[in-house]
Amino acid sequence: MGRDPADAGPVMRAMKRLEMGWRVFAKVLSFATFGLGSLLMVALVFPVLRLVPGTREETTDRIQRAIHFSFRFFIWFMHFIRVTEKPRFEGLERLGRSAPCLIIANHPTLIDVVALIACVPRVDCVVKKELWNNFFIRGIVSAADYIPNDGGVDIVAEGIRRIRSGRSIIFFPEGTRSPMGGLGPFNRGFAQIAVRTGCAMLPVTIRCDPPTLMKGQDLCEVSSRRPQWVFSFDEPMNVHRFYEPTNSKAIAARKLSAAVRQYYEKRLSHAESGPGVS
Repeated sequence: MGRDPADAGPVMRAMKRLEMGWRVFAKVLSFATFGLGSLLMVALVFPVLRLVPGTREETTDRIQRAIHFSFRFFIWFMHFIRVTEKPRFEGLERLGRSAPCLIIANHPTLIDVVALIACVPRVDCVVKKELWNNFFIRGIVSAADYIPNDGGVDIVAEGIRRIRSGRSIIFFPEGTRSPMGGLGPFNRGFAQIAVRTGCAMLPVTIRCDPPTLMKGQDLCEVSSRRPQWVFSFDEPMNVHRFYEPTNSKAIAARKLSAAVRQYYEKRLSHAESGPGVS
């Protein structure tokens, strides 16, 4: 005998409630795992890596690789426990063709930087200065020798030094997560670095559908379906085509920053008007 259709509604609703409850628990579990894993990395893994003979830069590279693999595990773990759909990475092969470069990205969600570092074994990163005061994260950002974004000129000088030494840098022009439905103000530090070094810029467009872990959203908030991130690595930008050779460095940086903002506005507008990412 078939199931009475009248019984299907309550059963489906109960199953949906169970699934939503599990996703809230799994979301909390995933971030607890991230925090505990970060502390264990600092306490156990990094001291061992520092014992291996080598230069300071070689030690930093080993630590960055360890962080890379731990972040890859975290992204996999979130999918494994059904917090998220499997993220999609488009054009990832462009990373290998562009080093050293400035990897720039919009910043819609909390884990954007984690996913980007999970793609690149050896990369520097400009991160919020407040993370140096975060109990769980400060040991990671300090050991990896990431660059604190304090809004000062030091970030430009340090970025230039690292690009010229052959290192790639992840830089979020907004400096913090985007406001809902748009882009925040751009910090022109990334443009100053690009103009003064002439390095390639590799733009990454990040989309998340349905929106989650965004600015102003509760950490435990879950949507009706699991979110999926899409990371689109686009063609590298030749920064010189956005300004005139006779422009001063300041004017060139201003023009480049405006062009990059326009680029992201167009990309995100196109994504919203097209089909969903699922």
